[in-house]
Amino acid sequence: MCAGLPDTRRWMRLGDERWGCLTSEMDEAGRCAGVARHQRWMRLGDVAEITSAQTVNEIRGVCELGRDEHGGLEIADGSDLEFLKILSKALNFTYELFQPEDKQWGVKLEDGNWTGLIGKVHRNETDMSMCAITMTEPRRTAVQFSFPYEIQSLVFATRKPGYLPKVLSFVYPFAPEVWFTILALMVLMPLVWKMLLSSVHSMRRLFFDAFASFLSGSISIRALSFRDFVLVTTWLFGTTFVSLSYTTVLLSFLTLPLQENIVNTIPELARAVKGGSWKVMGFKGTILLNALTTSPIKDVSLLGWAIENNAWYVLAEEESVVNNVQQSKAAVIAMTSFFETFEDSIALAKDSFFPLNLGLVIGEHFCCKESLDLKLLKITAAGLYEKCKRDFQFRARLKTLAAKGSTSVTHVKALSLEDLSGAFIMLCFGYGVSLSAFIVEICVSKYICKVSSTKLDI
Repeated sequence: MCAGLPDTRRWMRLGDERWGCLTSEMDEAGRCAGVARHQRWMRLGDVAEITSAQTVNEIRGVCELGRDEHGGLEIADGSDLEFLKILSKALNFTYELFQPEDKQWGVKLEDGNWTGLIGKVHRNETDMSMCAITMTEPRRTAVQFSFPYEIQSLVFATRKPGYLPKVLSFVYPFAPEVWFTILALMVLMPLVWKMLLSSVHSMRRLFFDAFASFLSGSISIRALSFRDFVLVTTWLFGTTFVSLSYTTVLLSFLTLPLQENIVNTIPELARAVKGGSWKVMGFKGTILLNALTTSPIKDVSLLGWAIENNAWYVLAEEESVVNNVQQSKAAVIAMTSFFETFEDSIALAKDSFFPLNLGLVIGEHFCCKESLDLKLLKITAAGLYEKCKRDFQFRARLKTLAAKGSTSVTHVKALSLEDLSGAFIMLCFGYGVSLSAFIVEICVSKYICKVSSTKLDI
């Protein structure tokens, strides 16, 4: 039985699973009697190659699963594709991939069992689990973790902010308080001039001069003394600076339209969720929700309980995440690596929750943890895992560019009527008001003439 294999190890198939043991551990029939699953990992580096059962899960950018030509599960793409190949070559093992039925990463149930990737290893159904598994204390009570091979941040993503209406582009250069200040100065300065200027001017003329100076127009005030000169000069200097600032900012807004404000920090998101205007979503079956709910930070725990109490879950797929954030005011919480391949479709927040250590999950009786940790340390120190990530991101970027087509600029975009619609609307509004005033003046004049003629006849 198992002819041709070295005497150090014999292999046979029991059902759909491969078992291995030392020759001395075989019974009279050649079977591996009483050998536990973890003993397949004995003597790493021996001539005999070890076959490992690996549990993986679908997650965008890390483990993108597919089927090979024989129908077996494989990692079709993602950063862990090359990482697993490097690891198997370094430790001299082959692998079979399995996916948990519930497609979860691992949370503890009320009966003490674990779901997902953690549960598979905990129940000795597989040797190892991978695909962006976070190392947490509750999980350490059920399984072992390898040396951490990456540190990620937990962040949230929202839809990309839309553009503000161009009709109101003429009011965007200044904040509301600046506009109120300008309006107050246009009202107060004519009164100041009326009281302090040596020359005599009507209030109507002074109001018109104050308004014209903000539009870089000339004023008719005569400076008859040094005090008048100081008052007029300082006013003109200030209004010129304001006018130039407005013109510069307005041109930049017309060239690059403004985007609306959107939640960008954890406190902002917590207030929006508490107020009912936003919802926050996460991946089902991850320990991260427990980390959020148990956080001592009030805003973080509020978001975690909002996900759990409302069952706001989303699939760990690009299409599902993008659809949810674009169709509603929603934020999705995940690790940064998940969002890296489709950052053009979403907006990543500037804020982050906390750092996360990622490691491989192994059973409590795994024999060669020291060898595994040493190899992982060498792989990470040499930058091989980082290279796996960069290579995948490059491939993903090429696919995105190929799908979108050429992005080269073929012509210069001129300002359209929509860009200047606000100015034209204001112009038409002003002409409308002037026309209305003109008609009222004519009517009033005719009415006054008629009344005067009536009085004369009497």
